[in-house]
Amino acid sequence: MSEEDDMLGQQMESARKARGWSQDELATAAAVSRKTIYSLENGEDVSTRSLGKILLALGLKIRLVPDAAPTLDDVLAENRERTRERGS
Repeated sequence: MSEEDDMLGQQMESARKARGWSQDELATAAAVSRKTIYSLENGEDVSTRSLGKILLALGLKIRLVPDAAPTLDDVLAENRERTRERGS
């Protein structure tokens, strides 16, 4: 299981709980099995069709972000380097 899988699972579980739904209730709303909900929340593989149904039931969308997007640490390090270069 990758860190991204684990993060997605945690976010899906949080979204479900924010709606006050059990795994069974989400499974019913999404027309998937409770095992599929469990698998997703635990970072296991589920089909894209099932993921789409679950997202729809939760009223969520996936937003794709380039992996190369700088992190806050990257930006801060770059700013420190530029400041050092100006001071030299």
